[in-house]
Amino acid sequence: MVLIAGAVMAGFLFFSPDVQACANGADAKNPESQPGVTLPVERQFETIAQAERFICHSIAYPRDESATLEGVTAFRSGSLQQVVEGDATAEVRLQYRIAPSGRLLQLNVSPQDLGAPRASPQSQTLRVQGQEALLTPGGPSLDYVQVDWRKDGLSFHAQAQLSDGFTLEMLLVALESTR
Repeated sequence: MVLIAGAVMAGFLFFSPDVQACANGADAKNPESQPGVTLPVERQFETIAQAERFICHSIAYPRDESATLEGVTAFRSGSLQQVVEGDATAEVRLQYRIAPSGRLLQLNVSPQDLGAPRASPQSQTLRVQGQEALLTPGGPSLDYVQVDWRKDGLSFHAQAQLSDGFTLEMLLVALESTR
């Protein structure tokens, strides 16, 4: 069983173009509350590459020069092996400060299909990177918006607070630079 699972992970690592080198040893395991009951784990990282290793998958992220990366967090609901086999979910959460407004953009990227976002009566469809996306007003306060879309096997969820200094158009420019 271990040999087969190891072969699956090795195949995933070497034959998929979207895979980053995987974490190993203790970094590939989640803590257990009791034998066989895996707990989710979330860690902060210095770089996106470290977070990609933690989830064993490459992600796309904004390359817009006005977006300064301020924080990188990765989450796994199960061990790395469970993530690779599709039995657990993983996500990288990126926090950017957008110049010149100083507003924050939170972008969550997952290699799993997290399902369609919930639409509200205020939701509207738009396009991000040529893909259909759902724009939903609201969040922690009424001046926030959320944008959800899928591209190249990745699920994206962005959340930002809009203002006179950071408009929806500026947000979409930052999201369009994701690659």
